[in-house]
Amino acid sequence: MENKKQTFKEVFSDMKDLFKDIFKDEISEQKFADYKAKDGSIIRTDTEEVAVGSKLQIITSEGVMDVPAEVTEVVIMVNDLPTKLYVENGIVKGIEPVEVEEEPVMEEMANENNEQFEAKFTELSERISKLEEALGIANQSLEAATSTINKQNELNRSLFSLIEKIADAPSVTPKSESKENFKKQNSLTSLEEFRKKAFNY
Repeated sequence: MENKKQTFKEVFSDMKDLFKDIFKDEISEQKFADYKAKDGSIIRTDTEEVAVGSKLQIITSEGVMDVPAEVTEVVIMVNDLPTKLYVENGIVKGIEPVEVEEEPVMEEMANENNEQFEAKFTELSERISKLEEALGIANQSLEAATSTINKQNELNRSLFSLIEKIADAPSVTPKSESKENFKKQNSLTSLEEFRKKAFNY
């Protein structure tokens, strides 16, 4: 008979079934559940779910210890809900859900959002005021510059007009009295010389 080679998957499956059979009794006996207590400690029960009659133990760094006999009440979290356990000698005698007052989360968030909005609005208003102030100063500077330019243009027009009038005026050669007197003296001298030569006087 030819031996059929098993695949790794088949071998692993057989080993899994073998270990399951070997530790079946031990695994079935290990039924417990861990819960986080209000004080941060871990509470373990000897049942799959906490119930009346469950035995409680505390998990510490030193190992698992029974709940002290003087402990009569324990608050644990069950499905994220606080639950009070009434305990006697480490055995649960009663279970009662703890009423939790709903925190006004939405109202707090709304108030926080309003405060943030008001802060942003105030900041934005201040920026707008500064911008308007800067624009006002810029407009004043622009108006002053425009006025100066207009005055300069008006002065330039006046100067150009005056220059044109001077250019259009007829040119007159100024007479020099000294030259005229010199000419008269020269003319008289020549006439006298002519008379002296002509009439011998």
